[in-house]
Amino acid sequence: MKKELHLAYMPVLTKLLIVFLLLPFFLFQVFSQTVTEKVSDADRKGIQDISVQVKGTTTGTTTNASGQYSINAASNAVLVFSSVGYTSDEEL
Repeated sequence: MKKELHLAYMPVLTKLLIVFLLLPFFLFQVFSQTVTEKVSDADRKGIQDISVQVKGTTTGTTTNASGQYSINAASNAVLVFSSVGYTSDEEL
């Protein structure tokens, strides 16, 4: 009888395990957003090939020919902007 009782809980335990394994992925999607902006110089000209990275992660992108970029990041994430010949900058 113990084996039957133990097997009866297996589907419940399996469902709980799946929920706890997938929960971080759902939370990331809920709390992340797509940031679309433009990197420009003092004359408001777009700057091409600036590296944009979410600090502390491997998520990153580069600006296009007009200085625009789009990246998925949490609402409180810090973006790090860097490129050869420019001083790195961090923005919240």
